[in-house]
Amino acid sequence: MKKYILSAIALSLASMSFFAACKKEPTASKTTCAATLYGYNYLDTIFAASSSPVGWGAINETPLATTSVATLPVRPYSNQGAYNTSDNSYYVFQFVSSGITNTLIKVSPGGAVTTYTGPGAQHLEGLVHNRVTNKMYCLRYASGGSTATPADVVEITTSGTSFSVMPVGTTIKNIRWASPATSSVNNTSGEMYFAFADAPVDIYSIEKYTPGSGISTVVSSGSGRSVMGVRFNSSDNMLYAITSEYPAGGPAVFKYVRIAPTSGVFTTLATLSFKVNNELYSTALDPCSNRYILSTVTGTGWTTKTVTQFNMSGTIVQSDTTAGLFQGLAVKD
Repeated sequence: MKKYILSAIALSLASMSFFAACKKEPTASKTTCAATLYGYNYLDTIFAASSSPVGWGAINETPLATTSVATLPVRPYSNQGAYNTSDNSYYVFQFVSSGITNTLIKVSPGGAVTTYTGPGAQHLEGLVHNRVTNKMYCLRYASGGSTATPADVVEITTSGTSFSVMPVGTTIKNIRWASPATSSVNNTSGEMYFAFADAPVDIYSIEKYTPGSGISTVVSSGSGRSVMGVRFNSSDNMLYAITSEYPAGGPAVFKYVRIAPTSGVFTTLATLSFKVNNELYSTALDPCSNRYILSTVTGTGWTTKTVTQFNMSGTIVQSDTTAGLFQGLAVKD
């Protein structure tokens, strides 16, 4: 009898093991990529006084439309903003003129606006948030014509209603006043990329700065072109940008390009049929839709405001003429 009982128990255990083996494992939830484009849109004359308020909010890519959730107290007049994922807030400089600022503006998720005052008028550009270090950075550079010195990479800290900057490194090349400096981050490694140009002699430099290194390294530099709106794409680990190139004896040619961060090699993806204003423009890269977004003024007298969206192969997937100029673009992803 005992033998039969043991056999029954063994059979029962085998059956349980069989059904356990056949049990379907739960399927892991699929993670989808979602990004939100933020920026501001001002409808007044391009060179209106900086006291003109502007509407800020989320920007739908398709169709191009805005959902305004805040009014900025002063026109930021800034090429790029930064989305800080640590406090889920948007930051942008307000410039008195190209690159000169003493004001940093923050917009919280609910739309509340905070204005921070800095230690004095400085040349600050290329604002970015680095998720690896969980800090904000930008370039600080001195005006000085041919005697201009390399720029400082500075860390930005806010407290109360003020902000301060602390130098943490320097660039290799000199930087001047021309095209606004732009920056982007590889949020896996923490490496930051800065692009700046010197319009009078068409000298450009793209440099990589690794936090803690003290000095940047040159990805690519040279003459005969300006590089604008550099953006890092986390989908393929490549840089994308707009260039204005100056063939001998000819007018400027504007291109949408891909740049390899390891070699500095440029690949032309598209030659543009319109001009890009090297001060009144803004760009963003949405890694979820794989779109590079360019907002600028073009046409006679720089009066036509446009937003052009490219895919990573160089095809224009959407083009819009807008009532106002979109600037301070930043992507939350």
